[in-house]
Amino acid sequence: MKVLGVSLPIPTLLTLFLLLLIQPPFTAAHKTTSISLITKTCNRTKFPQICISTLESDNRSFTANLSSLCRIATQQSAAKANITLSKVTELLKNSTEYGIWESLQVCQYVYNQSNYRIANEGVPAIHRGDFKTAHQMVGLVNKAASDCNETRLEILSQANTLLFRLTVDTMAMLHLLF
Repeated sequence: MKVLGVSLPIPTLLTLFLLLLIQPPFTAAHKTTSISLITKTCNRTKFPQICISTLESDNRSFTANLSSLCRIATQQSAAKANITLSKVTELLKNSTEYGIWESLQVCQYVYNQSNYRIANEGVPAIHRGDFKTAHQMVGLVNKAASDCNETRLEILSQANTLLFRLTVDTMAMLHLLF
């Protein structure tokens, strides 16, 4: 019998059909439990709505335990820090005013330092179960967001604030593990 242009013997088709029938679906109860863990965990942070929306935007969160949620939050922090660094780099290319250029240089420097450390030390630390090191590396991104925000560049204010809050929440989550 042909299925999607591929010839398959009847026994193979029956086997595939039976496997689909007995495969346990991703049930609403399981998703509810996962959402409950996300909510319970995020309610222990300073900015629970940011925490919840960040974790729920990643499908891996719905099957995660606490340490996996921390890994996801750390990875999301690293990703948002990289997006912010890209924005800073683009602004630097187009900067014509010395005061703005100087502030952008500060932002680029602090984000370069922290982004490297969270990617190369923070995320791998979670895989090793070294949550204190991961906490420290997320803390560096938190400090970078704060330092960049102190330059008072309005164009980066929203990104810095969001990243600062996300990293505060991620550190709170990581702290639950040590």
